[in-house]
Amino acid sequence: LRSWNERPGQLGENAPKRKRRGLVWSAAAVVTLLVAGTAGWFFFLRDDRPPGAEIARFSYSFVAPEGWQKVLEDTQRARVAFAPKGSDGSDRVVVQQIEQDFDAGEQRRQLYDTLRADADEANSQSPGKYRNFREHHTYADKDTIYYEEFPSEGVVIKWYVQANGKAQVSIGCRIVEMQQRLESGCHQIVGPLDFTN
Repeated sequence: LRSWNERPGQLGENAPKRKRRGLVWSAAAVVTLLVAGTAGWFFFLRDDRPPGAEIARFSYSFVAPEGWQKVLEDTQRARVAFAPKGSDGSDRVVVQQIEQDFDAGEQRRQLYDTLRADADEANSQSPGKYRNFREHHTYADKDTIYYEEFPSEGVVIKWYVQANGKAQVSIGCRIVEMQQRLESGCHQIVGPLDFTN
């Protein structure tokens, strides 16, 4: 930097260097602003959480779709249910947490076997109630355990299971009539679901 004591006419060979240094600093400032702006814009665009109400319960959080309402909250069973506004709640998405006595996130095969064993026991009393099990089923960019429940004639509940630590979260999409709307809402809930445990 020039001191205040330097004479105004004293330029010599320092002048071009100061000019170049000024240009370098200006270019660096522009690049910094561009990088910061691009990063900010990237993270803004990357916030791919869909619009809707942020729901945080028990050991999980998710986004309830816009135009949906809560139709059930059962704290004893750690579950909530949402349905499209204006519907009778027959078509709904249920999110339920179950605490396992093992690390269900790390021991996925054990979790899958546990679900299958529970289903086999239930099927012994109601044949065909639970079926179409898949240990790895990609849905909404999540690797889930998948199965279907048929509680009554014409009704199917598609279950998507995720786990972290001992917390198992099962998302059940109960479809009666509003298949397209339920599939869309279910996809939105499963995709951004996060664990808070």
